[in-house]
Amino acid sequence: MIAWFVASVFAGDVVDATCPADAGWLDGHQHLRALSLDLRGVVPSPEDEARLVDGEVPEDLVDEWLDSPEFAQRVVRHHRSLLWNNVSNLTLLTNNAYLSSVNGIYWRRNLADEYRGKSEQHCGDFPATLDVNGRPVGIPTGDGGVEEGWVEVHPYWDPDPDGVVKICGFDAQTAETSPLGTDCSSLQGLSDPYCGCGPELRTCAISSYHREVAYGFGEDVDRRVASMIEQDRSYLDLLTGTRGFVNGPMVHFYKYQSEMPGGARFVELPVDADVLPDLAFTDSDTWVEVDLGPQHAGVLTSPAWLLRFQTNRARANRFYNSFLCQPFQPPDGGIPEAADGSLTLDLTTRDGCKYCHALLEP
Repeated sequence: MIAWFVASVFAGDVVDATCPADAGWLDGHQHLRALSLDLRGVVPSPEDEARLVDGEVPEDLVDEWLDSPEFAQRVVRHHRSLLWNNVSNLTLLTNNAYLSSVNGIYWRRNLADEYRGKSEQHCGDFPATLDVNGRPVGIPTGDGGVEEGWVEVHPYWDPDPDGVVKICGFDAQTAETSPLGTDCSSLQGLSDPYCGCGPELRTCAISSYHREVAYGFGEDVDRRVASMIEQDRSYLDLLTGTRGFVNGPMVHFYKYQSEMPGGARFVELPVDADVLPDLAFTDSDTWVEVDLGPQHAGVLTSPAWLLRFQTNRARANRFYNSFLCQPFQPPDGGIPEAADGSLTLDLTTRDGCKYCHALLEP
C-alpha cells in the first residue's frame, strides 16, 4: 500500500482524501462491545451479552463496569499518557554511592583513593582485622597504598535475613558521624575515610537499585489516580490533594539516601520522615497511603512529576497540553520576520518567543 501511495503521488495521481461515510448507529451488540472495550479493555462475555434488554445496554451493567478494577486501570493508563510518570531512566544517587564487585567482593571504586591512598586499590581477599574502635586495619602494600580485608554484612536489599555479602572493610563502616564530625549519610561523607555504607550498607546501592525506587515514584502516581476512581473522589483531589503512596524502596530512599543525590537534589523531602511507615527496602509490594502535608498539590508536586519535568517552564508546558488542552502554537500566519525585538533576553517580549513565554514565564 505504501509503495502504491508513493508511486501515485509521483505519477501525479490525485489521492481521494474524503472521509468514509458515517456508518450510522451501532446495534445493541456492537454498542455493548464498544463500551466494554472502552471501559474495561476486554470484549464482553456471553453473560454480558445475555443482559441486553430489547437490544439495549442496561444502565446497571454500565454502572458495574464503571465500578470495576478494570475501569480504574483504564483511567490509570490514560493518565500515564498525560503525566509521563515513568522516570525509570533516572539515576537517583551519585556514582560514589554505587557498589561494584571484584572477585565477589563489593567495594566503591571511586572512594579507593580516600580509603587506601591509591585509586583503583581494592581490598585484599582475606577477612579484615579490626582495631579497638572497630575500624578495619589497613596493611601497607609497599607502593604507597594500604589494603584491608573484607567483612560479611547482611545487605538491606536481600530478603533473606540470613543472607550476607562480602564487602571491603572500609566501605562497610557503620558510623553515622565520623570522628571529623561529618554526617556519613551526606555527600560530604563520601570524601571522609571514616565513613562507609552504614548499617546493612543502607546508604549505598547496587546497579539495579534505582529502578526499584524510580518505579515506586511512578506507581505512586498510578495509585493516586486509581484511588480517585475506586473511592469516587473529586477529580480536583488528583490535582490539589495531599494524599500519596509509599512502598519499601521509597521509604528507604527517603530515610537514608536522599542526601546523596545524582542529577536531581531532593532539597526538601516530599514527605515528612515522621509519617513514613516502618517498611524495609524489600517491602516493594507493600503500599501505604500517607498524608504529604499542606505544601502539596496532588500529582503536580509528586516526585515523578517534578523529576520528569525538572523546570517550572517544562511543568507549565506539560500542564497546558495535558489538562487545559492548550498546546502552544505559533500565531496564525506564522512568526513575523525578526526585528529589534528579537535581540531582547526577555522571552516574554522577544519576537518568535513571546507567544508562548508570555504565559509560561509568570
